Amino acid sequence: MWIENASIFSLDADDDIDGSVAWNPARFLNHSCVPNYEAAVGRQHIWLYALRRIKAGEELIYKCGHGLGEYEECPCYCGASACVGFMVDKEYFATVRRRHSKA
Repeated sequence: MWIENASIFSLDADDDIDGSVAWNPARFLNHSCVPNYEAAVGRQHIWLYALRRIKAGEELIYKCGHGLGEYEECPCYCGASACVGFMVDKEYFATVRRRHSKA
């Protein structure tokens, strides 16, 4: 079962940023297939880079890059025209569309 924001970012093979704890403001970051920023992991830090001008008070949204393993447990409801319905990396969009066009 998918737990909302259980893991925001993987720092390395052993450590993740926990998005399910009250003290972590990362729990407010959301997914969209049309993000307004990208994140980069480096040396135990997460760096956020705006893809466009972000207005004060605007929601911060990024593109999750999950693989195909258990992807169906991570549905996407962003509503973007390019959305495939799941929070998968863009390289898997065609595969997911093929799998679900038959359903």
